[in-house]
Amino acid sequence: MPAHGKGQFPTVLLLSLDFSSANNRQPSEGTRRTMRLMKQVDLSERQIEYWWRRRRAQDKPTTLVKFCETSWRCIYYTYSFIFGSIVMWDKPWLWDIKQCWYGYPHQSVTNDIWWYYMISMAFYWSLTASQFYDVKRKDFWQMFAHHMITILLMALSWVCNLHRVGSLVLLVHDCADIFLESAKLTKYAQYQKVCDTIFAIFTVVWIVTRLMLYPRIIYSSSVEAPQILPMFPAYYIFNTLLILLLVLHICWTYLIVQIAVKAIKSGQMEGDVRSSSSEEISDSSENSRPVLTNGGTPKKQPSKNGTTATVAANSGTFKRDRIMEKQLLPLFCCKKESCCRIICEQRKALEKESKTVEV
Repeated sequence: MPAHGKGQFPTVLLLSLDFSSANNRQPSEGTRRTMRLMKQVDLSERQIEYWWRRRRAQDKPTTLVKFCETSWRCIYYTYSFIFGSIVMWDKPWLWDIKQCWYGYPHQSVTNDIWWYYMISMAFYWSLTASQFYDVKRKDFWQMFAHHMITILLMALSWVCNLHRVGSLVLLVHDCADIFLESAKLTKYAQYQKVCDTIFAIFTVVWIVTRLMLYPRIIYSSSVEAPQILPMFPAYYIFNTLLILLLVLHICWTYLIVQIAVKAIKSGQMEGDVRSSSSEEISDSSENSRPVLTNGGTPKKQPSKNGTTATVAANSGTFKRDRIMEKQLLPLFCCKKESCCRIICEQRKALEKESKTVEV
């Protein structure tokens, strides 16, 4: 392996350029790409794969970042649902949905409904703007569509004085999100049993509110409303947006049921409905899987209790891997190439582990 002096910058540059173009290549080119890099940078296949894993990990958001984002959403949904429940408790249309249509359009807006609407509108506008800067999730465009439809619904219902049915839609939506964000918080905090319990509650609440109560609102606006008041063009746009929102609910319900089935089979919830990437779990399991220094896979031998235990064929694998990681540290800490620097905490942790192994 070359010394990390004058030849260090070209090595880092070659690895970085190949990493940036790796997503545009077919999987069949992986072997040829690795072989070519082995010749260019004079590194082994294991070292190149290690460099790629570390480089990919630098672009992923930390658990702390995801925890903070989830926390403020959880706090808002909790506050919004409590505030909305207090505001709506004495409103007649909460208990009889037909009251949304009686007396329309001469329906006054009380101060508490005004504040409920304005706060909710501001929140969804902030979500729409911050979505481009927050952790990118696999349902980015679905959530963007959801926020835009919600904002259009609120604006249209406010302009057309349909605030009664609009307030019902807001109240129904805030309830399930509390448990979703709480389940994600407990998972980030590694309280798996608490996470499983909250996720089970969330699944029930989601199905009741989004697939039972919300369709009841659509039924009232589609069937009962035409029997009570004359129709107008904005009414059809309003109903179309309500149905589009229901379609998104059905798509998310499919994802939720998938996770629930996996949780029942495995005994714990793996991932979340809006994980930052579909590769997140596979990457973490790949990094935690033992790999032999020669590039092979560990052998599986039956243990005494009948279960399958994974053991490395070489007892010095861990020590050699840590030594190799220490040798590759300069490639991540190169001051001449900022895109290849590794986080300080990772570097210190690897150095500490290497010193421990050497002792």
